[in-house]
Formats: sequence, structure tokens, C-alpha cells
Amino acid sequence: ELDISIIKAICDYLGLKRKFILSSELLIPQDLRKDDRLIAILNSLSPKPDIYLTGNAARSYLREELFHRNGYRVTWHNYSHPYYHQIMWGTNIFISHLSVLDLLFNHGRYSLKIITGEMKIEKPEGIIVMNADEFRKTKRR
Repeated sequence: ELDISIIKAICDYLGLKRKFILSSELLIPQDLRKDDRLIAILNSLSPKPDIYLTGNAARSYLREELFHRNGYRVTWHNYSHPYYHQIMWGTNIFISHLSVLDLLFNHGRYSLKIITGEMKIEKPEGIIVMNADEFRKTKRR
């Protein structure tokens, strides 16, 4: 419930129109897993969508042919993480793939423009980009 409240607050702050439907509120069998569950969720929506947008992590289990047989086109979201200014005093490191909260704390209402690519911030020379796991490993040394 806390996560849902935070996501709704972020959407409101950024001016995003949204409709939330919790899968727990839908009449779908609880024993379904992975893409079978996703198909059941899509089938229960009204109006019924025709596209399912998903990330690369689903490539390990998502059976595109199952979606096609059920009338859905799968679109893969190949997200390219934008650079933005982070407050990392005394470092030349940009940590990518953090929570949207990091972007919000650093750029406020401009965050949506950065996410959508409407506002691009060029990475200055000498900045090292690493994800959070890589950064954590450097701190252990």
C-alpha cells in the first residue's frame, strides 16, 4: 500500500494522468504465473488493449506467440537511461538506474522532461557512469 501511495504521489507531482488497476482486484485465477497471468490480466481489462509493453527482463519467460494467439502485440521497451545531474559531492561518478526518487530529488518537476527525452542533459567529459551494483562494489574496496 505504501508503494502504491508513493507511485500515485509521484504521478500527481509530475502531472501524469493515470488509472491504477490492481491485479488483486481482478477476477483472475491466483495460481497462474508469469505470462499466463499477464494474459489473464489483459483479458480482464475493458477496453481490452492490443499492445503489451514490457521490459527486457521478461525475455527469459515471456512467450510472444502466446500473446499473439490472444490478440496482443508485444512491444519491447528498450529503455536508454538518461544522464542527469546528481548531487555527488567530490566525485565524478554518475550512478544510473536508481529509483525515480533520485531524479526527483535532483531535478524536481523537470524530471518528466528528462524521462521522456524532451530535455537532454549532456554528460560532461570526465564523468564515469556506473550502475548501483558497480558503484557498491567500488565502495567495498
